[in-house]
Amino acid sequence: MWTKKGDILIDIIKKWLIYLEHEKKYSKHTIRAYKSDIQSFIDFLSESERSIIEADKYDMRSFLAFSKKKAPASTSMNRKISAINQLFTWMQKKEIITKNPLVNISRPRNQDQLPKFLDVDEASSVVENPIQHGHFASRNRAILELLYGAGIRVSEAAGLDIISVDLDQHLVHVLGKGKKERMVPFGEPAKDAVLDWLNNREKLSPKSSALFLNKYGKRLSVRSIWKICRESGRKNNISNLHPHAMRHSCATHLLTAGADLRSIQEQLGHSSLRTTQRYTQVDIAHLLNVYKRAHPSAQKKPAQQTSDKKHSK
Repeated sequence: MWTKKGDILIDIIKKWLIYLEHEKKYSKHTIRAYKSDIQSFIDFLSESERSIIEADKYDMRSFLAFSKKKAPASTSMNRKISAINQLFTWMQKKEIITKNPLVNISRPRNQDQLPKFLDVDEASSVVENPIQHGHFASRNRAILELLYGAGIRVSEAAGLDIISVDLDQHLVHVLGKGKKERMVPFGEPAKDAVLDWLNNREKLSPKSSALFLNKYGKRLSVRSIWKICRESGRKNNISNLHPHAMRHSCATHLLTAGADLRSIQEQLGHSSLRTTQRYTQVDIAHLLNVYKRAHPSAQKKPAQQTSDKKHSK
């Protein structure tokens, strides 16, 4: 993948990626994305026969302008800036460069996107009617129950071992972003679903310690869980359902039921309360939609409004 302009550059990038994995504890997904962002920067610089070691603020501005034309989304741009900034910061620390060229370069502001979620009936329908049959229907229900009932991330679900789940205490031990550990509570439906899957799993007699297994007896992948979620949604007439929507549904329903933001923050493993606060906007937006559909004042027909205006004259 890497452009071969010399062993020094290749060695720098390899050492930086090892640093991200072992010291920063970044996920494989994040490292893969950062690697792709750095490669695009290297390719851009090579067009003018320059390298990362030589890059200055003018190179950065040109690259960002070029990237914005190809992918204008602010979130995509900010991730590229973050990847390059982390590499430059590391290189400066290692005295490979003397100055970070990203200093004083402003970032585009992310547009706040409200999380998508299911209503309670939709969420119940999906977790109670997953795809597949027999052992794997049992497994899929347990997965969906934990995504919705505990609000864990898809990567956290894929990484669970049998010993991660305490059925007596209704707790699951997860390894979140940045390798941060937390204990997450779940309800009785999730307990029943996991217990049912463990009984079925025992019949398969796999050697793996992983909680969720594929048909070969190996740990189920994140990609497979995405597919299970999407196809279970399709089975229940919900298009493009993804694991994050189940997690968002958990948070939104907790808030609607009266849970405080700090508790939801702990449940989801958010490092910042600001991230959790998005759900207050979702809850208000949902409330307004319900009002518009149900309240008599919101159902006034145009003809009635015209009649009211005439009488007022």
